[in-house]
Amino acid sequence: MISEETHLILPYHRKIDVARERIFKIGTTGRGIGPAYEDKVTRCGIRVVDLLDQKVFKKKLEENLLQKNVYLTQILKEKRIEVSEIYDGYLRF
Repeated sequence: MISEETHLILPYHRKIDVARERIFKIGTTGRGIGPAYEDKVTRCGIRVVDLLDQKVFKKKLEENLLQKNVYLTQILKEKRIEVSEIYDGYLRF
């Protein structure tokens, strides 16, 4: 069983993790665990329970991607991630 309070590792967590490794050589696995934990600590993480309500999930995802895309594009020099890239795929869960 998985607790509905479990925080999700989303594609942008992995992308941030891999980009940080490329730039800063911090010794990460690239699985997105560190960036996902950062979201948990800062209370902006998306949890399993958020997937149960499409509106809540979409709102949280949009809010997170506003910040993550600035970080990805301006600091890490990566491509931005569109909401639909994640939202559509995760609705199946």
